[in-house]
Amino acid sequence: MITIIRRTRLARLAARAEAYAHAYQHAQSIDTRRRRLLVACATYRAESANLRSLHREQARRIRHLEAQLDHALGTDSPAVDAGSNWQQRRTDKPRPRAEATK
Repeated sequence: MITIIRRTRLARLAARAEAYAHAYQHAQSIDTRRRRLLVACATYRAESANLRSLHREQARRIRHLEAQLDHALGTDSPAVDAGSNWQQRRTDKPRPRAEATK
């Protein structure tokens, strides 16, 4: 059995097929863009996690080096802590002078 299709119906079917093809290409480009964005996001998250761990490691090393410096200079001794109270109440503490009049 042969079906006869009119030109107008054929034109409508061709237009619909073209619209579907265009929509499919558009969806593919959106999907490709979405994949690229997901990869970029994953890369950014990995890099920021690496940076955070690097900053934590640097902060830990800085605290360790500061502790070593305090120990080397002797500023971590109990005598220094006891002397801080003396500094507040010492009698020979210099007093600010009034400005000399001209």
